[in-house]
Amino acid sequence: MTTPLTELADDRAKRATAAVAAFETKLAAAGGALAAARAAAAEAATRLETLRQLEKELRAKLGVAPLPADAEHLSDELEQTLVALLDAVASAAATADALGAAQRDHARIAGVLTEASLARSVAVDAAVTVHEEAARIAAWRAALAGRPVTDALAAAKTASGEEPYTKARDRLFGVVDAPLPAGKKPTNAHPFGQGMLDLLHARAEEANARRAHVEASCARVASLVGTAAAHAASEREAVVERVRRLATGAVGDVEAVTVTCQEIADGPLPTAAEQGSLDGLHDAALLVSQKQRAVFTAAQAWRDSTKAFDEKALTEIAADPAFDPATSDAVKAEREAVDKAVADLKTAQDEFAKVREDLDVWQVALPDQTKAHLVALFDVGDTLARLTAEPVATLLGGLDAADQALADALKAQDTREAVATRFARELADRAGDEDAVLATAGDRRAALIRGEG
Repeated sequence: MTTPLTELADDRAKRATAAVAAFETKLAAAGGALAAARAAAAEAATRLETLRQLEKELRAKLGVAPLPADAEHLSDELEQTLVALLDAVASAAATADALGAAQRDHARIAGVLTEASLARSVAVDAAVTVHEEAARIAAWRAALAGRPVTDALAAAKTASGEEPYTKARDRLFGVVDAPLPAGKKPTNAHPFGQGMLDLLHARAEEANARRAHVEASCARVASLVGTAAAHAASEREAVVERVRRLATGAVGDVEAVTVTCQEIADGPLPTAAEQGSLDGLHDAALLVSQKQRAVFTAAQAWRDSTKAFDEKALTEIAADPAFDPATSDAVKAEREAVDKAVADLKTAQDEFAKVREDLDVWQVALPDQTKAHLVALFDVGDTLARLTAEPVATLLGGLDAADQALADALKAQDTREAVATRFARELADRAGDEDAVLATAGDRRAALIRGEG
């Protein structure tokens, strides 16, 4: 299956392979240039040594010349030799410099080739991995379009309004809310009725909200840390996991829902004594339950105000790392809203604490098996909500968008990294040339003044 990510991976591998081939060609050319530079430097050094030896011989002969004519001839020859020496010294220096430059160039290209070879191996392996993942996702896509999964998802959409779910729910309602009149029983508007079962469901939702609040708080900071590619990869990973879980788990999840609901529906009821105790404590507990609901309402208001404060504070911190949200007037309104929410929550908690004993006594009277079944029923509700959270088409469209977003982010990252690497190499090359020049700068200056350059 071809995706923006497989195309990018293939392109990376192709470019990495081409880079190795290009650097191999450059290294071969550099090797030829190095050999030529060595030959030229050796030839220049030989010429210089020959002329220096000739100079010594001519000076020696000049010192013992028997006749003025011989001395004049030797002087002319020495003068010509000294002139040639100026050029030979300059040539030897130039060819030595050229040899040093050729050696550095060869070493640089060899080093880059080593890096490029490693990068090619990484890119080729990564392309294999990306294609393997694409194949897995293609299989999940096929599964999501297959009859078993589509049937399971269709069943999940209606499960909460059909048996055995309704039978399990109604059985538990009959245990915890037996004293309620018929008008308070579960309906479409009130799926868990209007009594204690609904309160227990509200507790489950409160627990979910607390977890989601912490996860969202962490996600807000995570979105401000790291690269765009890292963010895109993280977001895509979450979508891929949803696709995987739905494709591979939907059928089993729906089967588990059916089994669990049937077990609850067929499970043991409290004894007559236990049921009588629950019924006798029901009305007092139901009256107090409103106080706990008030706590949950206040807690949600606190979460909402905290989110607003956090979002604005993080925006300010992104612009000014020294920003202090505890004192700055920029978030004063949000901070005061949080303070008020905290105070309101405490008030609600204090009010609940004054009367919660009646609710606690009722809670203690619930048989352990009933408590376990309540947790299981609400877990079933979470499972059904997850299975039906978004249409498959929407989910797969989100995956396509996530693939493209990650590919775009990685392309941009590749460009930035390539530019940075290119400049880093260029700087290293020029620094090496600079070091070589500075090492001989004094000698070359003197030679130039002497006419040897």
